[in-house]
Amino acid sequence: MINDTYGHSIGDKCLKFLSSSFSLIAKRPEDICARYGGDEFMILLGDTDQIGAKLVMERLVENIRSLKIPN
Repeated sequence: MINDTYGHSIGDKCLKFLSSSFSLIAKRPEDICARYGGDEFMILLGDTDQIGAKLVMERLVENIRSLKIPN
């Protein structure tokens, strides 16, 4: 949607903002953040139970909502 509205250059900047947000939240050596598809990301949280994963995702959502993505 961002690419269609603002162009691929802005879309790429948004992806960089998102990836930096992911790395701030999932920062242990065993955590892996990766782009999985065109608009999909994957975060692998090693040695993390369901409760811990939920906490990480809640922080991630909060962090993404607070981003000031330029357009």
